[in-house]
Amino acid sequence: MEETLQKKLESVKQLLENEIAAKKSLEDMVRSKTEELAAKNIDLEKQVNEKNLLNDALKQSQLRLELLVDAGRTVWWEVNAATGEIIFHERWAEMLGYPPEKFRHFEDFMSLVHPDDLAKTTQILNLHLEGKSTRHETEYRMKKSDGDYIWCMDVGSISEKAPDGTPVKIVGFITNIDAKKKMELALAKKTEESENLFNASPHMMSIVDVNLNFIKVNKYWKKILGYSQNELERMNYLEIVHPDDLKATLEGKRKLIEQKKLVNFHNKNRTKRGEYRLLEWNNVMKGNLIFSVAIDITEKQFVSDFQTKLLNLSSKLTGLPLKEIKPAIQQALKHIGQFL
Repeated sequence: MEETLQKKLESVKQLLENEIAAKKSLEDMVRSKTEELAAKNIDLEKQVNEKNLLNDALKQSQLRLELLVDAGRTVWWEVNAATGEIIFHERWAEMLGYPPEKFRHFEDFMSLVHPDDLAKTTQILNLHLEGKSTRHETEYRMKKSDGDYIWCMDVGSISEKAPDGTPVKIVGFITNIDAKKKMELALAKKTEESENLFNASPHMMSIVDVNLNFIKVNKYWKKILGYSQNELERMNYLEIVHPDDLKATLEGKRKLIEQKKLVNFHNKNRTKRGEYRLLEWNNVMKGNLIFSVAIDITEKQFVSDFQTKLLNLSSKLTGLPLKEIKPAIQQALKHIGQFL
């Protein structure tokens, strides 16, 4: 009897243990599924947020495009790569001064590209069609109905391909950049003219930074000191200043930084041959750059020093005051100068 009861108790105990194990397994499974669902929910929320951000970005992009189209600066186009048939926003034709029905084929537009721009434009497009670039992007001039040309920027790419990889459709945008381009060209011309004036100046012109490192010099430096432009633009100005003038030069720099201007400053500069020339400087500071013009006054100073010595000597020999003999000495030097 006791043995039977013991077996029943063990059986009940086993059932309870199995029930507890099953319950724990179920709880673990529920916990795992809950965590999995939570992770998926987070991922789903992330995807929804990313989609919303993309939609917002797309709306902003579409809005900007609509504004550009409304402003008459950017229009879209689409070309059938096989037939050359083109469809486009009518603003493109209006921008050029033609009725939209004038253009049915891609070549109708290409015929208006400036002759000087046609080869490059065609080459860039062909490279894209051959798969050698991800898109084509180029700037060229197009002829308007009144005979004038306007600058355009054209950007496009293959949007559809046949199973064999052959381009089927090309889409893109063209933007009127005439005002911007003409401004760039005018600025480039002005820069070139300034560069020509800079190099044509009969004086030594330079640009240095606040540490006196050369940034740019004109060609006249080579004539006076013998250094090439490339040599000087790798140097610091103090490298060619006479040791006796270093202190005064640094003091002049300090005044220039404070006052933004320093004129009639003199110091001696070493030539490539090791000689020294006396220069007279006029400097202005703009931002962190110092713009300078220097004149070689070596001979002028020599004549002035010689005149002073001659006056002093003449005064000693004649016993006359300097102010009485100075006009005669100056006149004599003037006559001598005519023969030098």
